[in-house]
Amino acid sequence: MTPWPYTVKSDQTLAEAIRIMADKGIHQLPVLEDYEIVGILTDGDVRIAVDQRGKVEKDTMLEIVRGPGDADDDGAGIAASQREFYVPT
Repeated sequence: MTPWPYTVKSDQTLAEAIRIMADKGIHQLPVLEDYEIVGILTDGDVRIAVDQRGKVEKDTMLEIVRGPGDADDDGAGIAASQREFYVPT
């Protein structure tokens, strides 16, 4: 497990996350809100979100990835609805 992984905040855009992933050569980013993990963004999530919506400059992380325990508690964002959701351990 990486002790200090790169992360994105829930209000950051997909474009910002894509830049971080490309610059750092990583394929997954934990999504944080108030220092707690609310989901994880993968390169597969990015492909699905871009294919479905194409708005990388405007979509925020919570619109792309939602984890268990969100306010609406459906456990599925745009990308998560297309695949199994998992949480890093």
